[in-house]
Amino acid sequence: MELMWGLKNMMKSLVPAETCELTTEDRRHMSKGMQLILNKYDFKVEPEMVDENLITIATALYESDYCVNKFAEYLHLGGEYLKEVSGIDCQNWDLQKLATALKLLCYPNDKIETGTSNEMLSEDTARILVEQAHMYESKLHKGTYLNIYKEIQFARAVRTEALVYLKAKGACATQ
Repeated sequence: MELMWGLKNMMKSLVPAETCELTTEDRRHMSKGMQLILNKYDFKVEPEMVDENLITIATALYESDYCVNKFAEYLHLGGEYLKEVSGIDCQNWDLQKLATALKLLCYPNDKIETGTSNEMLSEDTARILVEQAHMYESKLHKGTYLNIYKEIQFARAVRTEALVYLKAKGACATQ
């Protein structure tokens, strides 16, 4: 049933001349994968809300998470260097914050956003990283961390836009 649901949703893309639309009954059988993705962000979507745009948004959320998570191992390796060299424990940092810290070590003269949010570096941490950047020159591959940082920033921007769309569409946050 899940496969047929997916095929019906993709029908216009696969066969442009096809005019198949999901019926109300078909919408009640929303993809379990899509439900998992939307539930992760605390959105409750009623089956009648499912349309091509919602499917695209759920896909964007999935892809943005995948993009960030595919770098986890490499970023955690850089985090080990942070602990080893600077004594900064980044074990509980999210991957965006860790990518930002490592990018700052590689490019200490670049401007980054700091603040009080848990996803941002504090001013003190940023200052320490800039001061100690020279200690990481032989440990970090600058180009790689810059590319990871850029991809994560892009993925998080896509995720933010997708969440804004869901709120505007009237998807109910379950919080």
